[in-house]
This record gives sequence, C-alpha cells and structure tokens, in this order.
Amino acid sequence: GGLGPASATWLDRVARANTLLAKAEAHLHGATRAASPIVMLASQVDSVWTDAAALTNEEIGWHMALSQAHLPVDFMLEDEVAQGLLSNPLLERRVLLVMRKHVSRAAWQAIDRWVEDGGVLIIGGGLATHDEFGQYDQGRAEQALYFADEGGAGSETITWTNARGGASFAYSGAWSEVSSVVGTPIALAREGRVVAMRIPRSRGRIYALGLGLGAHYRLPETGCDMDRPATLPQPPSGFSKAMREV
Repeated sequence: GGLGPASATWLDRVARANTLLAKAEAHLHGATRAASPIVMLASQVDSVWTDAAALTNEEIGWHMALSQAHLPVDFMLEDEVAQGLLSNPLLERRVLLVMRKHVSRAAWQAIDRWVEDGGVLIIGGGLATHDEFGQYDQGRAEQALYFADEGGAGSETITWTNARGGASFAYSGAWSEVSSVVGTPIALAREGRVVAMRIPRSRGRIYALGLGLGAHYRLPETGCDMDRPATLPQPPSGFSKAMREV
C-alpha cells in the first residue's frame, strides 16, 4: 500500500476479491476442493544440482495455461510420488507433468509403473534424465524410449499436429531435438527437426517435449512487466489461438 497512486489498482483488486468471497461464502462454506486428474511434480532434488527455483517459469506457464483453460492442477511432492500416492485409485490421477532434469530414482520408478498402468506423462525441462545424485541414468532413458540432442535457441516456427489437424506458432526460446525408436513426432522445428514426440508405454503414453511451452506461453511479446497490474501493451505470446490449441 505504499506505492502511491500505483497502490490504488492493487487495493481495488483486493476490494473486488473480498466482495466476491463474501458473495460466495454461503455456497463454499464446508466445501472441500476436489482432487484434480492433472498433477504437477513438486520437485525436491532438482534445485540441489541446478539454479532452478522451487517453481520455474516453465511450471508457472503450464499452470497458467491449464488454469485459464479451466483445467485445475494439483501439486504432488516428489517424496509423495515415490511413496506411490500418484497411483491412489480414489484420486484418479490421469496426467502428470514433470518439467525437471533431476528426479529421484524412487520417484521415477513410481512414475514409470503409473504410466505402464495407463497414466499420461508430459515431460520436459530436461526430460528427467538425471537422478538425485546428479548422475545421468542411462537405463531410465532407455526405459522411457526417448533421447534429446542439443538443438538451438531463438525464434522458430513450430508446427504441431494433433487429432484435430495441426497448428503453427512462433516460438521464442531454447529447444532440443527429441528422438525415439517407437515414438510419433508431434512437433517440428526448422529443417523438420523433431522437438516433441508421443511415445506409447504399455497401457499409458509419454509426451516428450524438447521445448519450453510453459515459459513461452507466459512470455510477453514486448518488454512489459508481467507482475504489474496495469494493462499489458500486448498479450503474452502464448495467448495466440494456435498456442492455446497446442
């Protein structure tokens, strides 16, 4: 509240939120939040070996995109995943997002069993290729049947395909080429290089992403400050129709 005129916008938001909560209280009192079928891994070991924070731009972007599509997302600690809570039949977890390079061996084993039983794993941000000791896990890569090679960075036109056709969108950021002996390419960069694949895994499937869709989704097209309440000069680049379709 000490920012002078700039505080007025924030205080108005607080007032509007309080009014909304007051109107909804009678309907929400005593209610509990239903478990979401979509879960994002809350990493506990990746920040030991990298400079990544507890929540990265990639994860924030995915959460924002799904929330704005009215798809709720739950977080599950890496230790909870390792304990098998992902497979709790009462919660019906169907999709797991892992956007980290390092995932503990115990958690990965639990994830792999869950995918084999029918779960859908969306994996990016380094493809979880390393364990809690910072070691590359060759068996893990072979087990998941995908590999990533250094790609590039900068502006790209990404062509994405899905069951309803395809979409092309301008992408800005780093990307890696993804390969798999059994996967199907679903996204291509320049020269036909594959940057995302859909990979069957027993009764489940894996989407291996070599590009930061989440970070790109919340990337402003101009140098405006995303944390300011003022109206943005231009919407974030990910808010395009093609990116929403992806």
